[in-house]
Amino acid sequence: MAAKPVIGAIFRRDLWSWFTNPTGYVFITLFVLLCAFALFIPPKFFLENTASLGPLQDWFRVLLLFFIPAITMMVWAGERGQGTDEILLTLPASDSKIVLGKFLAACGVYTVSLAFTFLLPVWLQLLGKPDWGLILTSYFAFWSLGVFLISVGMVGSLLTDNLTVAFILGAVFCAIAVFLEDLLGMLAPRSFLGDGPVALFEQMSRGLVTLPALVFFGGSTAVFLYLNRVLLSQRRWTKAGTGLHLLVRLSALVAAVLALTVVTGRIGVRMDLTSEGLHSLTSESKDILDDLDPERPVTVRAWISPEVPRDYIPVRRELLDLLREYDARGGEALSVEIIETRRFTDEAREAETNFGVRHRPVFAEEGARRNEFAIYLGLAFTAGAEEVVIPFLERGLSVEYELTRSLRVVAGSKRPKVGVLDTDAKIFGGFDFRTGRQDPQWEIIRELRLQYELVRVDPNTDYADDLEMLFVAQTSSLTQPQMDRLLDRIKAGVPALLFDDPFPNSRPDIAPSAAKGGQPNPMMGMQPPNRERKGDIRAFYRTLGIEWNPMAIAWDSYNPHPDVPAYEEWVFVGAESGASAPFHAGSEISSGLQEVLVWFGGTIRESLDTPVGRSLAFVPLMTTTEDAGILTEREIFSRNMFGQMSINTNRSHIAGGEEICLAARVTGRIDGEAENDVDVVMIPDLDFINLPFLWQFRREGNESFNFDNVTF
Repeated sequence: MAAKPVIGAIFRRDLWSWFTNPTGYVFITLFVLLCAFALFIPPKFFLENTASLGPLQDWFRVLLLFFIPAITMMVWAGERGQGTDEILLTLPASDSKIVLGKFLAACGVYTVSLAFTFLLPVWLQLLGKPDWGLILTSYFAFWSLGVFLISVGMVGSLLTDNLTVAFILGAVFCAIAVFLEDLLGMLAPRSFLGDGPVALFEQMSRGLVTLPALVFFGGSTAVFLYLNRVLLSQRRWTKAGTGLHLLVRLSALVAAVLALTVVTGRIGVRMDLTSEGLHSLTSESKDILDDLDPERPVTVRAWISPEVPRDYIPVRRELLDLLREYDARGGEALSVEIIETRRFTDEAREAETNFGVRHRPVFAEEGARRNEFAIYLGLAFTAGAEEVVIPFLERGLSVEYELTRSLRVVAGSKRPKVGVLDTDAKIFGGFDFRTGRQDPQWEIIRELRLQYELVRVDPNTDYADDLEMLFVAQTSSLTQPQMDRLLDRIKAGVPALLFDDPFPNSRPDIAPSAAKGGQPNPMMGMQPPNRERKGDIRAFYRTLGIEWNPMAIAWDSYNPHPDVPAYEEWVFVGAESGASAPFHAGSEISSGLQEVLVWFGGTIRESLDTPVGRSLAFVPLMTTTEDAGILTEREIFSRNMFGQMSINTNRSHIAGGEEICLAARVTGRIDGEAENDVDVVMIPDLDFINLPFLWQFRREGNESFNFDNVTF
């Protein structure tokens, strides 16, 4: 008899017997109901407030400990109890074919049962917007774990002719297969990414299909099917082989599967099937991880609370997922240690004493109560004597960005050297003797120092030759020689990020219309007779192909936050504003942005002055809607007799019917004789990076005002 007819006959017979028995339908109904309870009953489903299968994933392996033995107890014990096993064994077919037919029938029952639970994600679609890539991958994980446990449960069914005993043995064997990994983890330290069924199941249930997972589940299933064949052969032939010989052969197969799982894990074949690419690292992160030196390994310790309030659940989940990805890609050069931390524990004391990582008190609304949580979301990166600590990951921060830049610093990777020009904006802070006040360091400096090597540049001296980029805040405050020196460096091919603001809210004294150095403080007794003069800023920008009016302020009637009584000069640039291209999709600078805020900022356009030999490309990065216009500083503000400024409530806003450019990038040659291309990004708004509440919203992850200014 051919293999396919024998296997197919056994498959159809067993599958049909299951669905012609009312008990089978009872088990399927019970399985679906238990899955529904596991998904919707736990508080986690409502606390996370996301349309996902998370709670079901936590309980699914426990549910299988009862459902899989209910299927497998009928495979062999049912045959022996009914006395039909002798007929089965007299078939002109090999033991392998009989085992395979029985196995496929049990898998068919499980697959049909699992298909009925697909009503749950369909219901999730009515509640929200689930990630269908993640859901389908989770179901593949459910199916893979179930098929593996079927091969395990069949072994228990082969050892007895009593259905109850077969169920108990199947449950015990499946429990050992599922929980052995957890038991070994408690007895001895193990790596964060284990090679057991639980760790691999959790990977797939998060939307990540890896080659080790496929190898382990496929190989382990084959091993237990082989054990089924051996035990069946022992029943057919009393001398099918010695016990020692079979034990050695089985041990060799187990070792081969585990070794192949480990080897494929080092290959790093991983497929992120989530719709949003939750497990896909950026090219920069991959490059840094690939460049790590195994001779100087990096250790990452993460102190994370096992339970966090709803607002911090996405941060915790993303942090754990990214740490798994970093650990998998870093190999021997990176060690990741996840430490579940609660207050007043040894872990909490170690974190605070050795690394300064402390709990953060967080208040959260849960029902009618306002509860206080003490949560840990801190990390420490160490490599030799180098150490970088993130005391707490705020909700608004990019988790991957924070991890990658910390890893770069501690690994000693070369950071780009950025020259920050020392202008009247006092971006580095310090005491100003002319005004008699202490200027704080800007937040942007602290941010950039985590990613780049910053060099404070004196505009009166020649710049260092190794600067890879220039950062200039309020270029218009420079004198003419300082502007000329800056322009020479830009012409030499050094990329530059230039900020200029017609009315900097944080520092009105450095506006283009104000005198150089601002108004001196009479109490300081400093009245210099000869004040320096600012350079010709309009000519400076025309040379770069940019036309900028230092007195013009942009406004736009578009306001996506109607509850906020905003001035029209608070320009909201949004992806859904209706503008033709609010953010230039073709530029890596502005693509993917959702919303930014320009605060009494200016406007720029391409210069019409095109000398012979110039070949500059002007690319708008941000634009307003057509319901926008331009006013001068004098039209917007009025001054009283004491010189104090206030908003002119009688100003008129008449839309010009065209979109206004709020930021642009210029590249190309200034003249035909230049040896290098210029690369300049100009943003006519200094408050774009210096409004304190923008940084506060970013750290707190404010959902109502999630501006991308810092990201830009």
